[in-house]
Amino acid sequence: MESTILIRNARAIVTCDGQDRVYYDSDMLIQGPKIVKIGKNLTDPHDQEIDATDKFVYPGLINTHHHFFQTFVRNLKTIDYPNMTVPQWLDKIYRIFQMVDDQVIYYSSLTAMADLLKHGCTCAFDHQYCFTKATGKAPVDRQMEAASQLGIRYHAGRGVNTLPREEGSTIPANMLETTDEYLKDCERIIKLYHDPKPYSMSQIVMAPCQPINSYPETFTETVTFAREKGVRMPVGNVLSSDNFYDASGKTMDWAKMGVLCAEMESAALYANAAYLGKRALSLLTISDSIVTGEELPAADRQTTFTQMMEIALGVAVAMAKKEG
Repeated sequence: MESTILIRNARAIVTCDGQDRVYYDSDMLIQGPKIVKIGKNLTDPHDQEIDATDKFVYPGLINTHHHFFQTFVRNLKTIDYPNMTVPQWLDKIYRIFQMVDDQVIYYSSLTAMADLLKHGCTCAFDHQYCFTKATGKAPVDRQMEAASQLGIRYHAGRGVNTLPREEGSTIPANMLETTDEYLKDCERIIKLYHDPKPYSMSQIVMAPCQPINSYPETFTETVTFAREKGVRMPVGNVLSSDNFYDASGKTMDWAKMGVLCAEMESAALYANAAYLGKRALSLLTISDSIVTGEELPAADRQTTFTQMMEIALGVAVAMAKKEG
């Protein structure tokens, strides 16, 4: 029988559920990892009681993207990041990354996770792609070690860089892996750490780095492998249309066909590329959510999409150098 905890007399319990319900002056009964009841003056038997008078109870925050190992290499005076494009910064910073060892991975992850917990985050995803000669295959293991010590729910994104610098990437030789050794290590850590069950504390996500730093087959083989192993590697369609704001609600029918998002111009881009015998790639930044109704203000659209543009231009320049 799992132990039970009763949180008594909270000033407010913020659920963040589908109806955004808030329960005032209420109790919460927890059994193991699961909230089983919320209400006033609960009388259910319990093993432990916590007095929450004048306290607010709310769900832990979720950190959806991070690079924990960079905690110790940000804001270096030797790299003038504010005056660089993203590809220029990557070219400089990877020369620093290649010196990272597994101790840096462990302590930077411990520091980053502790900081997240301090600010209310209880679940984190990290894109870990810093596998150097000094780290070997240990980075995800060291991160799982740090997460278990702190008690944070951790989803590790196992990244990889496979494209050599001489073929247009920004990756030093000390940080390169082959697709085969990457997949072999993914199989190892999936067996060790991936728990797909509800309330699991650790999961593995397969997450190759951007096309500028990895071969195309790295991505296709990753998708095949992830589906075989039952781990997350989202792949889907993009609807290119200027008619996706539909008051009837039928827009969501596209989701049943594997459509992840909608945009307005890529169809024309790919059509022109096909006509001219060229290659095309569309990079998208999400601005609005048809599902939740959230929208990015016009002012933010003008100032916050520059990173996506810099990445797109960087990929174009790298591909031109490769083919030139």
